[in-house]
Amino acid sequence: MKRKIISLVLALVLLVSAMPAALAVEGSFTDITDKDVAQAAETLRLLGVVDGVGGGKFEPANNLTRAQFCKMAIVMMGIEAQEPGYRSRTIFTDVASTHWARGYINLAASGENAFISGMGNGIFAPDEDITFAQAVTILVRLLGYSDSDTSMQWPEGYLTLADGIGLTEGFNLGANAAVSRAEAAQLFEKMLLCDTKAGTVYLSRFGSVTEKVIMLSNDAVAADGSLGAVYTSAGTFKTDVAVADSYIGERGTVVVKEGKLVVFIPTDTTKVTVSAATVEAGWFKDSNGVRHTVPSATVVYTDSEKTTWNDVWLDMPMGSNLTLYFDAKGNVETVFYATSNADDIAVAMSEVSGNPFVSLLDGATEYTIYKNGAAASTADIRRYDVAEYDKAAKQLRINDVKLTGRYENAYPSEASPEQIKLLGKTWKVLPAAQESLANFKIGDTVTLLFTSDMRVAGAVSPAAAQSNAVGIVTRFGGGQVSVELLATGVTLSGAASSGSTNMAGELVTVTSGAKVGQITVRALGSSIKAAKINTEDMTFGTLAISPAVRVFDRVGSAMPVEVSVDELPTEISRSAVLYARKDYAGRVDMIILDDVTGDGYTYGATAVSSRTAMDYDTSEEYTTYLLNLTNKEGSGNYEHFPINVLKNNSYGGIAVSVDGSRVIAAVNLTRIYNVSRSDFKTVGDDTTLTVDGVVYPVADNVQCYNAAAGEWFDSLDDARRFSAVLTAYYDRDPAKGGKIRVVVAE
Repeated sequence: MKRKIISLVLALVLLVSAMPAALAVEGSFTDITDKDVAQAAETLRLLGVVDGVGGGKFEPANNLTRAQFCKMAIVMMGIEAQEPGYRSRTIFTDVASTHWARGYINLAASGENAFISGMGNGIFAPDEDITFAQAVTILVRLLGYSDSDTSMQWPEGYLTLADGIGLTEGFNLGANAAVSRAEAAQLFEKMLLCDTKAGTVYLSRFGSVTEKVIMLSNDAVAADGSLGAVYTSAGTFKTDVAVADSYIGERGTVVVKEGKLVVFIPTDTTKVTVSAATVEAGWFKDSNGVRHTVPSATVVYTDSEKTTWNDVWLDMPMGSNLTLYFDAKGNVETVFYATSNADDIAVAMSEVSGNPFVSLLDGATEYTIYKNGAAASTADIRRYDVAEYDKAAKQLRINDVKLTGRYENAYPSEASPEQIKLLGKTWKVLPAAQESLANFKIGDTVTLLFTSDMRVAGAVSPAAAQSNAVGIVTRFGGGQVSVELLATGVTLSGAASSGSTNMAGELVTVTSGAKVGQITVRALGSSIKAAKINTEDMTFGTLAISPAVRVFDRVGSAMPVEVSVDELPTEISRSAVLYARKDYAGRVDMIILDDVTGDGYTYGATAVSSRTAMDYDTSEEYTTYLLNLTNKEGSGNYEHFPINVLKNNSYGGIAVSVDGSRVIAAVNLTRIYNVSRSDFKTVGDDTTLTVDGVVYPVADNVQCYNAAAGEWFDSLDDARRFSAVLTAYYDRDPAKGGKIRVVVAE
């Protein structure tokens, strides 16, 4: 049977910036501090309308002259190639033949493209600051409107028309106010998204326009094999002008002409990037504890493909970054799931001062920091931490997982290993780790430093740092031992070190034995004393609980299952705590509980049988009890030790030994008759059953059976649709964490 219980934590905030708010935005111009201005300038750069003033500067606060604005308008119209032919004419007496903008000004005043008429008396005043009214008038004319479309005198008529079509939305400038370079860029960008008088969006003059397109990568491979293409939800396109990193993950409007991307304008202001916590088939909870409903057919874009939520949720690891895009009703419409594993990582190999990972950011200054899944700041960075930068989510993700063991082998060579073997497992080595690995030889004991997805990022002496991984022995026999590391999904295997005792099912720390290939396991002792837990205050005795705490619930020596903090009782006694550990900040970041939630059992229909066998040593007969448990995931047969608990042909739950060979604990479920389909209520993604005033939470993986057909339903909704009257089964009193585990339609 397969069972999925993925959960994480309640985090501090959705996005907590570790940097001051007013800093430069990652883009093409380094001196722009406002996001909206940076985007507008980037749009004009992609179109070739602006290229800054040199040195990566835009000088957004400087005013724009009439000549400069005129040139921008000509380039925006796509008629710049005609400009040389207008340099020899004299239209305005104050625009001499030596003036740099003479051709642009003359072109703007000539023929069917004319959109200026000067200041009167044959002058243009090219070097005066352009006013807001003058700039708006030019852009309105570019949209196809003229004096006849305004019912009032200039400039009021043009300003009123501009307001009506959305061109000046958000601006609060007087008609005679000078226009800065920043304001001009925003005006031009707004004009691109306005409809012309003919009813078509102005952008369409540049190519085919598609809205609600997500920018997924700016370093993709084009169909012809060339590099530097852009990968979007509308396809992969070559481009003549590189798209800024800051646009990755944005949703907006794209223009494509002859197979090339011309421009991309982010227009979605509702998207949000979150870190996944509890993940299930139709929903997930983010690290702030907010639940998001995601229907199974929801389109999900990864770094390389288009798929659906149904195809990705099951294998989605903790802390996955998801960017959510919403429809007009606020429902999740599309998801961007960043799945690529960057090789560009850094390790804080020296004592930390400030942010040692600046080199990863590639100039980005607006980003957030997460360490071990929790919002953090530069003050939380420690020596030997490993960092990766996710440019789509604008997150610096830091990890401090370490493993100590004997260096067993290297591939293809010890001098330049791409993979190494330690604790019976072969690990991928990142290029950045090779320098530190060069200090060790095969046979040495070494502490490896890992990324969040368990790739080797560095190596140090065990005297400098020790393993901090916790595991459970899943196999011990025949001189071999296997350990599954909690919260990583990694299994280590090797020969049991000399003198080891059978610790199957025990919580342990693991290191290498005295010989290469040997594993030593030691019983786990809490790094802190057990204490009363308050999940409302997020406290463990007098200690704070980390927002990224990993909580596991365990039944006897069965495999622990991970549970979500928000599904725990408000108070948990110290006697129910099997293990607790502190993190780098002195907060509790891992807790293992003793059967607090009931989630450590597998629930379903039970059938108990017995058979008589002969003990050939004593020649006496004995009775063997067997259990079959069936649910929608399948069925399993087990030796049934707790024979006085489970009833035959009923419903219950079992906890199985870590090797899957036997039942070590069982629980019989209590029945509630004559439950109406309307007694179930769902608010958000939490479903409850209310009977006689008692509210029973319904387990996320509740098993629902069609007794009439002898088949299992896929969901509770299917059971409710099938029958108006149901029978429900719960494991324990709701006040003690009980839930509805099975629902039967007779």
